[in-house]
Amino acid sequence: MDSAINFARLGLRVIPAVGRAGIAGTYERATTNEAQIVEWWEGPYKGYNVAVVPGDSILVIDQDARHNGPKHWNELIQGHEAPNGLTVFTPTGGVHLYTGIGEDTVIRGRDSLLALGVDGWTGNLILLVPPSIHPLTGTPYFFRDGEPDWSLGRVLIPPAPIWLIEKIIAIERLPASARPGGRHQDLLFFALRARADNGLDTHELYEALKLYADYWGYDD
Repeated sequence: MDSAINFARLGLRVIPAVGRAGIAGTYERATTNEAQIVEWWEGPYKGYNVAVVPGDSILVIDQDARHNGPKHWNELIQGHEAPNGLTVFTPTGGVHLYTGIGEDTVIRGRDSLLALGVDGWTGNLILLVPPSIHPLTGTPYFFRDGEPDWSLGRVLIPPAPIWLIEKIIAIERLPASARPGGRHQDLLFFALRARADNGLDTHELYEALKLYADYWGYDD
């Protein structure tokens, strides 16, 4: 409950979560209302995980360890001012970095927003925060630098550096297949369509993917 209240005071809507899904599987009940938060965590949702909804003013940079996200992020920030917002380590080896974005900046969160495995999340996505327990590993999310000084308020989530916003805007202007991770998504969608529409077996699907990749110049 204390964690939920602290995040709500930063302006993030919070909601009790079962595993990684908000109660009723939705973000719509998420709130910053402290009375509601106390009612939830002292009542029917005592001991539940805490999830937050970033909204449109916060960009969460998610370095997904499954796709070498931390490595690709470190390569991306070389020679640049690195964001220094609130940072959470996930139980699966990933990192969630919270940064602010201006009211006039519109970013649509998605997988591999900045690089393969470097996702960016805004809007109504639900993210677990400390001290929530990961449903698969049974271990907690935790802060990189220990418990924050919550009295600092939104100073804990400073604006994203200008270079980072400009890079995201430049990436968003690219064709979908040319964006980071775009080739992987394009090939996945092609494979799903080919299997669903034509009933290809594994060997036929592999040969079709090779032809498709060759046609579009996906030679790596």
